[in-house]
Amino acid sequence: IRGERLPYSVFAEELLPTLVEVCSARADSDAPQPVGRAGLCLLEATVHYPQSDVTELLGAGGAGVALLTALESGAAEAGTQVARRALRRALRLGSSDVTAPRLCAWLQGEAPRLQVLAAETIGQDARDPDGIQRLLDAGLLGVLFGLPRKPSEVPVVSSKDVKDWKKFHEETMQREKLVQQKREQFLKLARVAASVAISAVQKARPDQIPDIVEAGANQWLCTALEAEISKVNKSNQRQYQWWHFASRRLWDDSDDERETREIDATVSQDFFLDTAAAVVAVLALGGEAESALVSAFTDVKGLRSELRSMTYRKDMPEMQQMSRDLLDKLSEKQRERQLEKLFCQRCTESPPQCNRCKGTAFENCYTCQGTGQFSTDCRYCGGSGQWKDGNPCGRCKGTGKYTAKCGKCKGEGKWSCQKCKGTGRPFCKACDALRRSGGRSLKLGPEPKPGVKIAECGPADVEMLQKMWKERGATGGTVVQAWSVDNPLLHWRQRKCIQDLKPSLGRAPDELRGFHGTPAQNVLSIVQNGFDAGRRAGQAFGAGEYFAKNPDVSIGYCRGDPYMLVCQLCLGQEASDPSLGNGDHIWVPSNQYYVIATPEQVVPLYIIKWMDSPATHGELTEVLAQKEWSTLESQGAREVPPNRAAKMAAESTDLLWIGYLDPQVEDSQLESDLRTFLEANLPEGRRDFRLQVVRGRYTQAKARLASPLEREAVLALCEKTFVENGNERTVTVDDGHGSPEMPCPRTIAQYCRGRNLRFVDPCWCQHQALPTATAMFQLEAVDIHGAKADEIISNFMKSGPFHDGQPRVVEINAIQNDLLAQLHDRYKSYLKDKNKEESKIVELYHGTNNKILDTLYTHGLQPPSDAAACEECPVSGGKGLSTSLCNNDCDKCTKRHCWDRCHMFGLGIYLADLAAKSHRYCSEPVPQNGRRCFRMVLCSVAMGRALELKGHLKEGPCMHDVFSLRGLWKGDLEDKVTPVDTMKNGLLPKDAPPVEQHDLLFVKGLGASCKPGFSVHNSEFISFHPYQCLPRYEIVYEI
Repeated sequence: IRGERLPYSVFAEELLPTLVEVCSARADSDAPQPVGRAGLCLLEATVHYPQSDVTELLGAGGAGVALLTALESGAAEAGTQVARRALRRALRLGSSDVTAPRLCAWLQGEAPRLQVLAAETIGQDARDPDGIQRLLDAGLLGVLFGLPRKPSEVPVVSSKDVKDWKKFHEETMQREKLVQQKREQFLKLARVAASVAISAVQKARPDQIPDIVEAGANQWLCTALEAEISKVNKSNQRQYQWWHFASRRLWDDSDDERETREIDATVSQDFFLDTAAAVVAVLALGGEAESALVSAFTDVKGLRSELRSMTYRKDMPEMQQMSRDLLDKLSEKQRERQLEKLFCQRCTESPPQCNRCKGTAFENCYTCQGTGQFSTDCRYCGGSGQWKDGNPCGRCKGTGKYTAKCGKCKGEGKWSCQKCKGTGRPFCKACDALRRSGGRSLKLGPEPKPGVKIAECGPADVEMLQKMWKERGATGGTVVQAWSVDNPLLHWRQRKCIQDLKPSLGRAPDELRGFHGTPAQNVLSIVQNGFDAGRRAGQAFGAGEYFAKNPDVSIGYCRGDPYMLVCQLCLGQEASDPSLGNGDHIWVPSNQYYVIATPEQVVPLYIIKWMDSPATHGELTEVLAQKEWSTLESQGAREVPPNRAAKMAAESTDLLWIGYLDPQVEDSQLESDLRTFLEANLPEGRRDFRLQVVRGRYTQAKARLASPLEREAVLALCEKTFVENGNERTVTVDDGHGSPEMPCPRTIAQYCRGRNLRFVDPCWCQHQALPTATAMFQLEAVDIHGAKADEIISNFMKSGPFHDGQPRVVEINAIQNDLLAQLHDRYKSYLKDKNKEESKIVELYHGTNNKILDTLYTHGLQPPSDAAACEECPVSGGKGLSTSLCNNDCDKCTKRHCWDRCHMFGLGIYLADLAAKSHRYCSEPVPQNGRRCFRMVLCSVAMGRALELKGHLKEGPCMHDVFSLRGLWKGDLEDKVTPVDTMKNGLLPKDAPPVEQHDLLFVKGLGASCKPGFSVHNSEFISFHPYQCLPRYEIVYEI
């Protein structure tokens, strides 16, 4: 055939039938070599016989079908390459009506070898526009890109009721082997599918790319980016085992294994660069193709985290730079799409131009006049440019001027326009309504009247202050006693200062606590009226109020008195000279001073007694001797809201909601009145119940019934007369679990805890989408030498070394999420309204899987569900989660989550004041230069009323199902916990409010007295509301 000495007529009449018969051999044939050779003859015939009827060779009933059948049966292993060439030739010769269905069947089948063969065949034809068009017409690209983008699941071997552990171990090992095999097969197919997507995008005509993207190439491009980065990281990451942590030993890899990893990393790096180039090409087109790619970037779980992890890989500069560029471009496109949701339809179709910035979205900095530079006379030579001996000044190089980056605009010369919020176009009233629907920003409100309240601190506050005293490096004294200071006017002024600083900084200003020593006679004046700029003295490092990081520095200013102040400091831009002309604070590391420019940046939080002293100090001693002392005006009695309509839809319920009640009446009186009301009106035999008064923004009650009560009987209670403290009226009695037709009465600060509970205490009300659905976040590097970074690093390193090595902080990023910050402010406002005082803010650590941090920065920390994650669920499945991410309306996650030595103190958000404790929960680090790079979150937590729990659990799982402190009824805590101090009467002090009126659970660490599984060695904090915790800083560290 090759020599063209065999005429086509002779070939078609004498040889073709025999070749077709040989190629039709089945799997039971023992002649794979003849099948391959026969296929080779057919392939050569399609090349060398260009007659018009040559397509019969691959037509229906011809050699093409025979060869496909032989390959499919497994009898043509030796002719695989020949078959691949024949398939490709079949496409090019126009007989795709025969090969396309067979290829689709192979791709959608279960045979991995045939899947890869079909994908490679498609890839060979996707190298020119004509071939790509044939694939699009045949629908093959859509089938290939529509394949699942994760390995098929393998059933887990259950360890329940295991009797033969040897057999269980063998089955587990077989499953692990099968999982690894499926993963390798999937990665091979994924690499081919991604290669086809890259080739199709790079080789196609511009008008073909939208069709390619629509077929699903965007999903595979993003999947390829995530997979290749993960492969590069894992190829360089040595495997640690838990028993090696004790001896600090690692697995020893052979030279061959190390070389194999290096080769795999190089191949993945090249493939990643090709994929990134294809992504850039799609983004350059704009339109629907760009929009689809941005959607894929959002949908592919872990891609954003993997790109961010690669930005830390200094050992791979090309991938590092490309990752940064891709992350910036994709994030900017995503931000633009989110921004479009903030404008109404009229402004979207005909966007107006901001008349302040003329559509540029920026305005010049007024401090540096748009130059980005701040210039002042050199303080070393007094602006002369020369030393006293006539030599040029070494500081200013003889210019007499000291030039530095402008602190207001950070050297940019501009900042976002304040009128249009950096969008280039103003917001109309309809746009403002859209923005408010995603989370309204709280207004400052009217300026409060002067006044202060001083109250003795609880155990949680005292422990936090003692820990702060020790971490700040104090060598003398300790926190003997502490009092909380609440001054609404000073808090209002600081909030106004924060709002004024935020536009110039581009984010919320940093906040930290500083010690201030002063004679005892000045303490009351400061906490009542704030600091007075007219009484400043000394001012060695600049004009301002002086505070110390180390309390030893402040002790010298107490003049022998035992009292000291702890203040909250607001830090905007650090000044570069003592005049504070280009900033609002100065950090002096040598003396550990904080110099604050204005009194409005300071709020006294605590008065602490740092040593025992028998001396009296006049009025201050009298004030602190009282349980609570206040000069605030008493607030008027709050009116009881009108009764709402009962909308119970369920046939029966075992939980009653009763409201609203008079907040001026004591709990004991309300309980007595409610008990009388229910015992008189509940049906006979249904009067066994538990009752509890719940105080929040409004006062209400709930009753747990021993047996369910029918809807008619519940609604009838709304008509009965209720005698409240001697006054007759009616109250609303409704289903405590809610109904789909009614707005949720259990919502607190735009979140209902029962929305993701299915078994413990579910809420079936109508819940809107989470307000963070349109949230966006940005990371901004914090100056590693600044005051805030110094405090973060010093506190972080105090708990080192960690259990697996000594950490080294390499970077600190401020997390900016305006919408989440607004929700956090709203929750603080709720606490202030509920507790009648400003909530204290404490910074706590949270460690978790580093691959889900982007989700936490967007939506905040979320309390877990009481339902187990189902592997078939598209939201919660395939992530290795123990609890579901879904709400209680998910039809997949319906199995209850059971205790497995987890959630020791309830289904809440766990935080710690010790970095070493949170580090144990950090996983998925990024390998870098032989070290592991972790990220930990530092959160601002609104304390409210903290409930101290100091004891041992009576049983390991006894608090597992506690979903909120409001879920603990009277006496429940005593039934679950044994106090450490058996001499005390109960877990709580006698004058402490009920458990349900607390906002945060503080579990006291017992140190050497800890019982593993029943108590903790180091303290931890548990929150049950997502907006109580605001992620503020990301700490990047290496081990």
